[in-house]
Amino acid sequence: LLYGIYYQLWGDAALGYHIHSLLVHVAATILVYLIAEQIFNARRAAFIAAMLFAAHPVFTEAITYIASSMDTTGLALGLAAFYYYLRKKFNISYVLAAVAFLTTEMALTLPVLIAWYELCFGRLTKKNWETRLTVQAPFWMILAVYMAIRFGLLGISGVRAEMAGGSGYTAFLTMLKVNLKYLELLVFPLKLANNQVLSGGIESFIYRGYNRDLIAAQRWWDWDILLALVVIIGITAAAYFLRKKHPTITFGIGWHFLALLPGMQFVPQGAVLNERSLYLPSLGFLLIVGYLLARFESRARLAAVAAIVLVIGLYVVRTVSRNADWKNDLVFWRKEVSVYPNSAYGHYSLANAL
Repeated sequence: LLYGIYYQLWGDAALGYHIHSLLVHVAATILVYLIAEQIFNARRAAFIAAMLFAAHPVFTEAITYIASSMDTTGLALGLAAFYYYLRKKFNISYVLAAVAFLTTEMALTLPVLIAWYELCFGRLTKKNWETRLTVQAPFWMILAVYMAIRFGLLGISGVRAEMAGGSGYTAFLTMLKVNLKYLELLVFPLKLANNQVLSGGIESFIYRGYNRDLIAAQRWWDWDILLALVVIIGITAAAYFLRKKHPTITFGIGWHFLALLPGMQFVPQGAVLNERSLYLPSLGFLLIVGYLLARFESRARLAAVAAIVLVIGLYVVRTVSRNADWKNDLVFWRKEVSVYPNSAYGHYSLANAL
């Protein structure tokens, strides 16, 4: 429906689609600020989180890639639904959630994220648990209707490839690496690519069957699998032990991993990793960073301000340089093979472009 509307407005002129993408990102940034303000109850920390969201280089794909901007539209609606839930304007939240579900699968975790919020910030008590569950129930009902329409009435399974490596076991091991890669991209958004290559030479795009044997040959005792396990277990443990003193950190960690669930190969996809999939999950990471920088600022204001300006400045520079890679097909795929010289998909796509 969105494609049809936009085509009537702009035809095949790219400018209209790019304006749409930018406006959606601006709206999402404002919503990140409003959500963070509700959680922190502090404008400064909320502003830091929103500015980091506005400039983060890993979102270049989600915004510059026109097809992906349809997903960001749904995710912005999901953020709006969450914000209005925090404001206790539940009817507005339900409507926005329904539209978000029908726009992108990545928004389907919203009921889980709302439940996680209630759990982290102690809003569920013995006295009000029935009321809170009653308020949340419509989200689950809307989700059930969506599932019935999609899988039952329309028969759209969403399966776009076989399980990574051909089995649930190898898919699980692959997703451990994927989670570690997502964390790397959030913390150090330097090596950006359309087709990320995981350790062991595994390419994100698996639907063409490149290096399938590398995925199938994975074992849980491989060093990179063990490293991913240690990191994920460590982060989970930190979330548990910080839950009372620093619930914002616990909430941010949980938000990140829960929001990533639709992309975790429960329904096999053609790619095990997409940078644009971080658009919604990143809120958890950015809330944590904003929270920590705001606390640091209260103790060492000058150093904190310098750190904030430096990080946002580096983000802006990297975002601008990454956008230049999207000039045209030749520039894009030449950059791709320069980042990952052994990428089969990158060379295949460059050959097509040539």
